[in-house]
Amino acid sequence: MNWLKKQAGFGMVEVMVSFALLGAGIFTIMEGLDYLERQKTVTDKNVSMENMLSSIVDSVRSNIIMEKVDFQATSNWLNNSTAQAVKDSLKMCWVKDGLIPIANYPNCPGRLGYVVSPMTIGTLEIRGLYFITVRMTHDELYPNNFKQYQFIVRGP
Repeated sequence: MNWLKKQAGFGMVEVMVSFALLGAGIFTIMEGLDYLERQKTVTDKNVSMENMLSSIVDSVRSNIIMEKVDFQATSNWLNNSTAQAVKDSLKMCWVKDGLIPIANYPNCPGRLGYVVSPMTIGTLEIRGLYFITVRMTHDELYPNNFKQYQFIVRGP
């Protein structure tokens, strides 16, 4: 019975080890939650960008008659190949809530623009089919670079 009385409490080493294990577990959980929050922010930005692209293409597709078709897009707007030249040619600012003119927010980090041009194969122009070329830049998401997306829509 004497040996039971000697084992009655926790030693200092046992308490310290249990606190260390508890601290490591809490730290791991908190880092995991921070990682999930960062991934959620990145995903939200990507979803916002894709929703904006989709709305632009849907708007152009439904109102293709009202759009200005640029027959010289290749020699003018699409010739810009550096990130700064593309950024300077874009006239809309994209923010989380949508698009605004660049004149309202001149230091906008994200810029966007699009051009509608007839679809051509070599020198042959295909009637009723149009290319929508959307270009976007963003100072933080893709610095010193630009993204370009092309869609084909059918006219009336």
